[in-house]
Amino acid sequence: MTATDRVIGEVPVAQPHNGTLSRDGRTGWVASQQQGATALVRLDLTMWKEVARVPLDKTPRGLELSPDGRRVLFTLAGVNAIQVLDTATNRIATQIPVGASPHYAPFTPDGRWALAVVQGPGELAILDTASNTLAGTVAVGKAPHWSMSSSDGRTAYVTNEGSNDVSVVDLTSRTVMATIAVGNAPRKIAVQQASGAAATPPAQPRAAASPTGKSKSVTLGGVAYADHGTKDVRNRSKLELEADDYYFSPTFLRGRPGQKLTLRVENEASTLHNISIPALGIDTDIPPKGKVQVDVAFPASGTLAVSCKFHGSLGMNGQLLTGDAGPSGAR
Repeated sequence: MTATDRVIGEVPVAQPHNGTLSRDGRTGWVASQQQGATALVRLDLTMWKEVARVPLDKTPRGLELSPDGRRVLFTLAGVNAIQVLDTATNRIATQIPVGASPHYAPFTPDGRWALAVVQGPGELAILDTASNTLAGTVAVGKAPHWSMSSSDGRTAYVTNEGSNDVSVVDLTSRTVMATIAVGNAPRKIAVQQASGAAATPPAQPRAAASPTGKSKSVTLGGVAYADHGTKDVRNRSKLELEADDYYFSPTFLRGRPGQKLTLRVENEASTLHNISIPALGIDTDIPPKGKVQVDVAFPASGTLAVSCKFHGSLGMNGQLLTGDAGPSGAR
């Protein structure tokens, strides 16, 4: 309870990620990223219990309940569209195609628009909630993570993890009015809403930045790497690999031609990560604070690219190196 800063109830949800509340505070929705049982979970906050569950075949990311409580907009890892859940039936009614890797789509206060951050192209997608269509896009910074609008619905603030800034967007003209440099890798943002007739100054944003850990950044073949070292694994069959915000440690693995290696990848962060090695057909999500295991094979020569498909633009990349090959532009 915010009035007393006390916890007044709890509802268990496996590996919760993001959540959203109804305006009356009686209903909550939470994204459960439990591996093998991903779902949107509906909570009754008057009885403090789960009342519905919507199973999903992919990992849910950001979600937001509409002001009228009739829809939940949410995103799924690996799906380039915003999902629209009908809360009357607890079923997905439709989806709105957008660019690659959308993350979160909050509503403007009046519910007329939803503002989806689309991480791949670095866009703010403006969604028409009446027709469930894409009304337009605005180019913002690199790897946008979160957005929020002012109380009058005219301005949006977008945090850009990849370019360390906040874009201030005029939603009427659909243009960026200003770009504000902030700390390293800003993620969430809150906007202090105006209240009362005299409250005319624009809402002021506050962005939260997160460190990426101690590492040196290197660029190889146009790809950024948060370099957490090279590990010689030529005499090993298994290796513990750390995934965190936003790096793999160790970053470069040196093996023998054709060597098989089992990677046990542990996500140390509260962020959904991924390990992808396209040349080996590997594309596996790593739940927050979770672990996955993947079997890799080193190439006959040269290097293979390793990345987190969600955060590669932030330096979360690595390589498999064969023999004495040094890190280079990996394929």
